[in-house]
Amino acid sequence: MLVSWEVSGFKAAFTDTQWQRFSLPWVEGLLNAKMEREQDWLQLNASQRYEKLLATKPDWIHCIPDMHLASYLGITPESLSRIKRQLNK
Repeated sequence: MLVSWEVSGFKAAFTDTQWQRFSLPWVEGLLNAKMEREQDWLQLNASQRYEKLLATKPDWIHCIPDMHLASYLGITPESLSRIKRQLNK
């Protein structure tokens, strides 16, 4: 069965009961991750956000280009480079 990334196509791959068991925890996880990320933006500085990323998602550091990591952290690539340099001292 071909599954699209549109909700209607994705939902078609499940029965109603399966969809309910799948979708609620999935959406809760997405919401929790988004709320934590926004809280981090408000409460942590750029260095702290990068250190948290290192601790929670270390594989991202090697797999994702710095320009995308910087965007995810809400900083410029130059700032990310400076933070990495300071942490490696």
